[in-house]
Amino acid sequence: ADRIVVLRLGQNNGVFTPEASNQDLIGAITGATDNAVSRRETRLAEEMK
Repeated sequence: ADRIVVLRLGQNNGVFTPEASNQDLIGAITGATDNAVSRRETRLAEEMK
């Protein structure tokens, strides 16, 4: 594969090359990384309070 596209919660959570580390991929899959999707999820959770 030329690229790895990770979806999380129905949103694109990153596009990676095959050289990406397993840690980066697992972080994107589980949401353990700070990115636009996780920031939006956090913001929406705060607004719901």
